[in-house]
Amino acid sequence: FGPDAVLVLMDVAFRPELDTAGIATAIERLEANIRQIRPAVKHIYIEAESLRDISAAREGAARAAATGGKTS
Repeated sequence: FGPDAVLVLMDVAFRPELDTAGIATAIERLEANIRQIRPAVKHIYIEAESLRDISAAREGAARAAATGGKTS
């Protein structure tokens, strides 16, 4: 790292029907496109999440809010 290095951090939600290979391909495309558009980008970190996981977390949070945080 240095003063001329650019770091990109991304939190990306992928469609639940994508398998590991599909996610890997999508990440490779993202990285290539970013580097093509912005050559100064030297480091890219992508946090991959499934939309299914995000939906489940949101539903759990909504249930907890509706019950005041009580689980039973």
